[in-house]
Amino acid sequence: MPQWVIADSSYLPTPHDTMRTNLRGLNVFSSTELRGITGQSKQGEMVTGYIQTPYFCLTPEERISIMKRAAYVQAVIGIRMNRISNLKWAIVHKKEELDRYYDSIKALKQIYDEYDDPQDMKQMVTRFKIKKIVQSKFPDVKDDLSNFRQALYRFKKRTTVNIAKHKADIEKWVRCPNNEDTYVDFTKKWVESFMLHGAVAQYKEWNNSRLENVYVLPGGTVYPLRSQAVGGFTAYTQIILGCIPKIYFKDEIYFKNYLPSAAQSYGYVPLDCLINKTAEQLLFDQFAAERADGTKEPEKLVVMGDTTSPFGDLTGEVNFPLNSAEHKRIEEKLNIARKGAVIMLTGVGTPVVADISKADTFAAQSERQDKLLRDTALVFNMTNMEINLAGGQFTSGKETSESQKEIEEGKGTKPIIGVYQVMWTDNIKYRYGSEWEYKNDDGLTDMEQIKLDALKEQSGTYTKNEIREDRGDDPIIEEGNDTLSRQAPGQPGESPVNPLNMRNV
Repeated sequence: MPQWVIADSSYLPTPHDTMRTNLRGLNVFSSTELRGITGQSKQGEMVTGYIQTPYFCLTPEERISIMKRAAYVQAVIGIRMNRISNLKWAIVHKKEELDRYYDSIKALKQIYDEYDDPQDMKQMVTRFKIKKIVQSKFPDVKDDLSNFRQALYRFKKRTTVNIAKHKADIEKWVRCPNNEDTYVDFTKKWVESFMLHGAVAQYKEWNNSRLENVYVLPGGTVYPLRSQAVGGFTAYTQIILGCIPKIYFKDEIYFKNYLPSAAQSYGYVPLDCLINKTAEQLLFDQFAAERADGTKEPEKLVVMGDTTSPFGDLTGEVNFPLNSAEHKRIEEKLNIARKGAVIMLTGVGTPVVADISKADTFAAQSERQDKLLRDTALVFNMTNMEINLAGGQFTSGKETSESQKEIEEGKGTKPIIGVYQVMWTDNIKYRYGSEWEYKNDDGLTDMEQIKLDALKEQSGTYTKNEIREDRGDDPIIEEGNDTLSRQAPGQPGESPVNPLNMRNV
């Protein structure tokens, strides 16, 4: 099996490791598998660290060549690229801090209402302090806090408008993450690098302490630094032939492995285990293409049988085995590889024509191509439906569509989307703050939203305004919309959320 290794620049240990004499939590199988690398940091300083010797079965250039020529590999990866790049997405504001803030203000209002004894000086002082605090937050609230709910609603409305404005700015930036790519192109490049090279590295370009652009670096050029013991600093190196290695830290690089490993910092590359199957597919494609135009030369063997007798003509025809010299001559003829050759053997007797081509194996090899496609899809966790192959028995029909979708998303698309969401949330944090996050949003149909709202209301754990706000509508400032409704117990089986839900079995 061919192996590939990146050359390093030195074997020098880092000063951090030379000072540690009792390393604990060892992070490697052998200290010899770490190789020193010296590279240039963002400030131009030369930084020395270790990388784990990266052995691969395929170079990055060979992986790209397979992506170009192997139809099954390109189809499997291309399906994921197109699917993920066209999913709905949304920028979501983390409401936990706001909810805690609203709850604290509401708690103060409750205390204000409870401390209503005008004869108790302590209660009056407490009400006065609460009034000052609330009015400092909501200047339009009255002295008796009688319009507290209206003032709180107006504050929420102003906050919502401000959030929407920032949200629009973030969405505009995500749709054009750099000067070269749109969101769709950026996503396709990201997914291609993640699946083809087994790792993705995204570079963050800063401008005056502000994250300006993000780029997907060429796959297979970035490797994490690794120390002999766990707990070392997190850094990455980019190695390009003919250039000084670059050292990046987490403020410049987002790096993620497709299949991470505790034993090696660069994880596993899916294509490494598909070398033989990919080669088989390419060879068969070439084998079939050479015969497609019908001009393939015949591959026949002509044999002259030896029917002579040393004693003259006897009663019947006598066949003698060939001598060793003749055997050797025939074997040499047959064992020499000649493309499209017609082999002639001299001799006496009736000639026998034998077919020595591989035409009888073509049908079997052609049938095996579907198995190669399934194996390629298996490595990349794709279902039969994704690769346009029919499912097995009891796997089709509307009754199993939701189960199939859940299985497909859970093992293939959804993990990649999860990594992608974390990556974009990390980018947004550096540019707009940690209160925002990126999410892929499949969305609900109008009927699904109505059913969800009805179930929430029937459960008795959501107020009407909470239901409206969850779906993005403004709350209704009327009595009773912010309190839980007291429902009479329903009949058994009336609702899926009824504590006593019964049905005939």
